[in-house]
Amino acid sequence: NTGIMAGSNRSADLSDPSGHIPKGTLFAQIFTSIIYLSFIFLYGCVAPRQTLLDDRFFASTAAWPVKEVVIYGVMASTIGAGLTSLVSGTRLLAAIASDKTLPILRFFAA
Repeated sequence: NTGIMAGSNRSADLSDPSGHIPKGTLFAQIFTSIIYLSFIFLYGCVAPRQTLLDDRFFASTAAWPVKEVVIYGVMASTIGAGLTSLVSGTRLLAAIASDKTLPILRFFAA
């Protein structure tokens, strides 16, 4: 969801935002769903049922070559999401200020 919101928050950079945002959001939702469903299918094929029920961190346990790959990936994803929120938040604030939606924010206008 963070990546999908990051894409829509960059709408000012698009040549046709009203056409590209719905298509990009739909593509992102479909692509993400396919990836998640493929992992469900993959884990269901390679792991015993009891392992999937007992091991809440099976993705990390089964990671190749070491489980730290998953841990570092989650950390990098978290940092990326935080940085994206910082950039998107300032752009959104500037856009609201430029539209004069809330007059008190006028000094944030770009």
